[in-house]
Amino acid sequence: MRLLLIAALALLAAAPAAAVPASPAPVRPTLTTDSGLTYSEWLPRGFALHHHDVPLILFSHGFGGCAQQSRTLTQALADAGYAVLAPNHQDKGCERYTTGMAAGMWKMMTGQGPDKPFSKDAEWDAGTEVSRARTPKPCWISS
Repeated sequence: MRLLLIAALALLAAAPAAAVPASPAPVRPTLTTDSGLTYSEWLPRGFALHHHDVPLILFSHGFGGCAQQSRTLTQALADAGYAVLAPNHQDKGCERYTTGMAAGMWKMMTGQGPDKPFSKDAEWDAGTEVSRARTPKPCWISS
């Protein structure tokens, strides 16, 4: 019986350990290209820049959002072995929530944003798309 126990322990010691995924923080949470585009990247554990066999996911945030808004999801994708690149679009708005975004949000939601032509992309802001779409005013019951 003792020999069987020793053999079982030896087999357990020789077995590979179960992988425990580490939560990778962005290697560089905010990077900027030469043209001024900012983006964030999450890389799988052990990723090397010269290694090209890692699948890439281009993560595009939603209207008014930013690259950092879905960190839980992008980190989970990196934990699963994907490289994730998340650019910030011109309408990014995460930092605006602390600088009066609540007041501006009402205008965006009610279609009161600025109406700018397509030829002036550089002048667009978070309210442009709502204004251009001319969506009806939201309908909800408030208490």
